Amino acid sequence: MKLSTIATVAVLSFASLSASASNVVFKAVNDNFETKACKIAAVDGIDAAKDFIESHDENYKRFVVSTFCNGMSITSFAKRYNVENDEQEAPEVITLVAENTNVESKLCLDAVVMGEDAAREKHGVLTDAVSCNYKPLKKFVKQYANRDVVIRPSAD
Repeated sequence: MKLSTIATVAVLSFASLSASASNVVFKAVNDNFETKACKIAAVDGIDAAKDFIESHDENYKRFVVSTFCNGMSITSFAKRYNVENDEQEAPEVITLVAENTNVESKLCLDAVVMGEDAAREKHGVLTDAVSCNYKPLKKFVKQYANRDVVIRPSAD
């Protein structure tokens, strides 16, 4: 297999201009190995494509680097079109629990929920010397930004 091999899968139809990835119908424009792998990635997910690739004694890592599906990597192609797998995975929920009831622990938890400035004002802590899980408060808050977080006040 050459490094420049490009597999092509034609997207035949969309239900409308605002159609989602689940409305895409895939039809292979040829019957080569790369095209089959791309179609499997889009329809069944990247794990199924990996199994297919490895079952034909191909090196998966090399294949991923050298093969493109409609101009994108096979992993990106699978993520874009394999909506069913994404919907089945429940979003990760992180539970943060205060180690103790001191003001700094409360500040760390509140800062994740309401933002650093509001939490500092609420607890009257203006010093920058606050550490949360051995990280500066700003880094701790940033670590949990845009994530599903549940706060528990103290360890039970």
